[in-house]
Amino acid sequence: MQKNMKIMAMIVGIAMIASVGLGGVAYSFVGSGNWTNLTANTPGLGWPVDTAMLSTVGNTGRIVGGSEVDMTTAETIAALQLGFNTPGTLNIKNGGSLTANSTTYIGNTGAGTMNVNSGGTFTAASSQIVIARIGSGVLNVDAGGTVITASHLWAGLSPSESGTINVDGTLKIGANFALGSSNGSSLAADGAAGYLNVNDGGAFIVENQSYDGSVVFGSSLITLSGTGYISYMGNSLANVNADILAGKIVSGDGVVTALYDGANTIIAVPEPATVGLFAVFGGALLLVRRIRNRNIA
Repeated sequence: MQKNMKIMAMIVGIAMIASVGLGGVAYSFVGSGNWTNLTANTPGLGWPVDTAMLSTVGNTGRIVGGSEVDMTTAETIAALQLGFNTPGTLNIKNGGSLTANSTTYIGNTGAGTMNVNSGGTFTAASSQIVIARIGSGVLNVDAGGTVITASHLWAGLSPSESGTINVDGTLKIGANFALGSSNGSSLAADGAAGYLNVNDGGAFIVENQSYDGSVVFGSSLITLSGTGYISYMGNSLANVNADILAGKIVSGDGVVTALYDGANTIIAVPEPATVGLFAVFGGALLLVRRIRNRNIA
């Protein structure tokens, strides 16, 4: 009897632990449901451990196996992987917020998707976000949703899959950003590509870095539409305009325009009626007024 109990305990332990690395333990969410679900309460659904374990330094929470998880509460995790060998999706919504204290992978040997819906917030507090490291990855920031990373954001590192960022809400980056690269090293020769779409109402803000020309690699592309805009610290007009001329920054709505407002370089699509004024006056006052009005609304 005791022997059988020991065997059962070993089986449960193996099921709980997705993998053990030098830094800690990786736990996988089972099935599809709410982030707060635990298999201890509902067999076959949820995390195999109390969610407090996910915030232990070195541990990793994985959403895999085709699972789709909804988050409507405020949670903290040490490290997050969406998609590991198999797909995984996380939806942060209705006031839900998640803070990750180590690297977040969206698409890591499996397709990963993060949807930050209206009222949702995701914060990479002290490390980077990597989209499509090995496998496809998608980050959707809906209107009213917010994503903040204190460090880097890389998208499109996989040689066979792409990384895509769709911004209708607000995305803020504290360090470097690149498509088809990490740390400024091009991966285009391997077929890696990343895509940034800043849509109507979207704000993509790089707070502590200038646009240094090492942003869009290979077939990667930045697309703006409507009132969506990109902001980089400092005067980066020369590098931004070079990428606009090279077709790396485009829009289906009109001509992409860059301006320096005295503090930041703003990249946007001017309204048709103001295109001529952009050419004559630089468009600073018009664009600032437009962005301010959008934020008030």
